[in-house]
Amino acid sequence: MPYQDPHLKQSLSGGIYNPGPSKQEVQAAQQRAFLRTPLRGNRHVAVVSMAGGVGKTITAGFLGQAWGEARGDRVCAIDANPDAGNLAERFAGQATVGADGRPVRALLTVRDLLTDDAIAPVDSVADLSNYMTIAGRLHILPAPTSVDDVLSAQEYRRAQAIADRFYNLTIIDTGTSIAHETHRAILELADDLVFVVGPSMDAARRVKAMMDDLQARGYGDLLARATVMVITRSSAESSLARSRRGGGVDPATLASYFARRVRDVVRVPYSRGLSDGMAADFAQLSEDIRAPYLQAAAGIAAHFNGPKTPAPILSRQRVPRVTSAQAVRGRRWPGLGARTKAGEPLPPATMKVTTSSGQDIQDLNQLDELDTLPRYGRREEYLNDRRD
Repeated sequence: MPYQDPHLKQSLSGGIYNPGPSKQEVQAAQQRAFLRTPLRGNRHVAVVSMAGGVGKTITAGFLGQAWGEARGDRVCAIDANPDAGNLAERFAGQATVGADGRPVRALLTVRDLLTDDAIAPVDSVADLSNYMTIAGRLHILPAPTSVDDVLSAQEYRRAQAIADRFYNLTIIDTGTSIAHETHRAILELADDLVFVVGPSMDAARRVKAMMDDLQARGYGDLLARATVMVITRSSAESSLARSRRGGGVDPATLASYFARRVRDVVRVPYSRGLSDGMAADFAQLSEDIRAPYLQAAAGIAAHFNGPKTPAPILSRQRVPRVTSAQAVRGRRWPGLGARTKAGEPLPPATMKVTTSSGQDIQDLNQLDELDTLPRYGRREEYLNDRRD
């Protein structure tokens, strides 16, 4: 039977025939509903990574703008990067007006806010807006501009307390050092975590180390309800083999590994403009770039008022060993199906590695040993050692 467009049938029938909403329309409506989940009290979402340049700041800004577009309450972002963070500059440039449209003397920072609040307390949203840089419906509290001017843990808590008086939802752009006292204060106040990782073995090892540290320090519940954003760093036309030779790894493999430790994993496609450090604006993104950030924002918001998530029991489970014969047959293993869209699993977790004999195998067995690989000069050495 030839395909019949149900909406064409509706038009020809004068509206008598109603096919109902499509699957895509239902999913879009559900996503909008999740994004608009009402908040009881305040919510703090920390965006973290132990490596610079992987897309942490972009992720913090885009999540904030996604929520700002969809929600009716106030959304702000605090740049708590101790290394002179550039969240405000990346999303709004060197602003000459505050969030209320009034001129300001320069790009005011969280340091100005704390200094002035100690003299005359900030007691209205109009007062606080003088220190905010506007980026769409997201208000950004910039980091101090000097690398020598670093917020202490107590100063961060003060800044967060001020923001909480007037903003329901706060996104925190963090630094890369988990040992810094400010980072520890951020974790203490965080309700949700977003890890950002690029598809390289080094980036994966660093994020894994951060997760292990959080688990050991009693943040298992926070880790279990976290989101991992896997940022694709290679352009679509580049060879995956070349990426591997440069220390890269298949994003699907990383997604499958981290899906066993956190609540959600989202893969973000490559964007030359964003990777080149151009000015960022969520409203101007192409749909293929907007979609994963909306997916992540909706997934987090859906649990704003839900129960705490228990630690995943699969976090220490060994991945089944895969032989070359099984790899040829393309067998899928249970427990590795991270999700990118509602109801749509990721491709099977495969990372082909060319051994010294030229044989391609499916290397799922090294996922639990990401921190072992850097000791080897080449993956071939690691695989040969495993077979000996």
